[in-house]
Amino acid sequence: MTRTAANQNVIPLSARSFRSMVAAGALLATAFIALPAMAESVDAMPPAPATAAPATPGAPPAGGAAGAQPMVENEEYGVAVFGGLDKVTATVTKFEAKLGEPVDYGTLQLIVRSCHKKPPEETPQTSTYVEIREHDIDHPENVGQTPIFKGWMFAESPALHALEHPVYDVWLIDCKMPAPSTPATGNP
Repeated sequence: MTRTAANQNVIPLSARSFRSMVAAGALLATAFIALPAMAESVDAMPPAPATAAPATPGAPPAGGAAGAQPMVENEEYGVAVFGGLDKVTATVTKFEAKLGEPVDYGTLQLIVRSCHKKPPEETPQTSTYVEIREHDIDHPENVGQTPIFKGWMFAESPALHALEHPVYDVWLIDCKMPAPSTPATGNP
């Protein structure tokens, strides 16, 4: 049985129109399902707050509305706690670095510029801004003039901004307050 040229045109046309009808039906069904959901989400939205956000961080909201919750900022801490891996010896070390004070880990020198942690009632987020330089083994008096890493590290996702070094891995563990110094008591 041979087909004629007229029959060949009819079959693809019906298939095309069938596909078009199915696509149009799927689009209409999606629209009918989405409309009630969109109407509920618009009605369920809370009204916009009457006061604007404070112009400066930490400032009370404008208007002095009673019961207004101030925006919670990250708390500044004085010590960053790091973990370090020496890839040659497979040794993991935990060390602390005070803000602004250089700390050596192997041939690396870390200087913490900022260490923030959200309050315990918030979603955990601990971050530090750190500069990492490398000591020149041949010239120890020349600590690297250019940092090999300068940026934010996050304790909750250590791989996000990690130090790329052939010998060392360094990551942020926590931020904490410095231990109170005890005054030296001398017996006469």
